[in-house]
Amino acid sequence: MFARKDGVHVPVLLTISSFRLDGEDSYLAFASDFTAFENAQTEVQTLLRMTQNQNDRLMNFAHIVSHNLRSHSSNISILLDLMKSETPEATQNEFFPMLGQASKHLKETIAHLNDIVSINLTDQENLQEVRVMDTLNNVVATLNAKILR
Repeated sequence: MFARKDGVHVPVLLTISSFRLDGEDSYLAFASDFTAFENAQTEVQTLLRMTQNQNDRLMNFAHIVSHNLRSHSSNISILLDLMKSETPEATQNEFFPMLGQASKHLKETIAHLNDIVSINLTDQENLQEVRVMDTLNNVVATLNAKILR
């Protein structure tokens, strides 16, 4: 901490350089007020926490919506199957096949939604560091053995 001319203590970034001047060691020190950087860093941390919180809430919302849609979609499918077996004459209506198609498409949409949610979760959980040079050396060694045969 350094004190400004007005007496207020502030954090600083101190840079010191050494050099020779007329055969003697000399030093040059430069102190920069670090307050703005610390404030910006605090703001970034706050924004990151807010973003993570919003992402968590969106993920929970996606799970709830997916569950509710799947439940209603299953109910529609069951009702259509029940209608087909209990009142076969109703299946002769021109709208019945359309209802079946709509139900099928709804199930597919829900499956895609579940896939997207699970892909986003697994991508974040399964990230691993890869040492490219080690991998490249392994590939070269493998190919080298095959080339020398």
